[in-house]
Amino acid sequence: MRYVDAASASPMPPYTNWATAALVMQDAVDSAVSGDTVLVTNGVYPVGEREAFVPNTYQEPPQRVSVGLSPVMVTNAIRFESVNGPLVTTICGPGFTNEPGVVTNGMRCVFLASNAVLSGFTLTNGTVYGAFGYLARLGGGLYCEAATVLGVARPIPPTRSRRCGCCRQNLLAPTSP
Repeated sequence: MRYVDAASASPMPPYTNWATAALVMQDAVDSAVSGDTVLVTNGVYPVGEREAFVPNTYQEPPQRVSVGLSPVMVTNAIRFESVNGPLVTTICGPGFTNEPGVVTNGMRCVFLASNAVLSGFTLTNGTVYGAFGYLARLGGGLYCEAATVLGVARPIPPTRSRRCGCCRQNLLAPTSP
């Protein structure tokens, strides 16, 4: 079990209790191993940035392509869940705006790989548009490979944003039910 608290006074890896909980969600996710649960307590979590890559099976030979940036990138088979649910635990994308009123580049809230579980978060201000190509423009709130999503509140779209969707399941790689 790993822990995350936006008000943690003494964050210390491997974040195995509330007294040493991570301030940044990605730090706890990175220290988790398959089968772990990462518990996140109440708060708004806007920090982090990772670039995610998925296989593009339409290319010969198949190549890994970028699907953009995310504050939280879960790539192993873990449960990533809030303690008290989506009304009090929010993952916030930065919603970059490079032109007045137009999102021309951005970052989704969560990238969730195969066999991972996301539960109990509000996802807000996630946007994907711009330099990473067509695939990166899908799933502003959440990009899923073959993953399980439980109890995610309806995302609150950023103002005047384009391409902000809740979910994008990777259709380029084989998925399991």
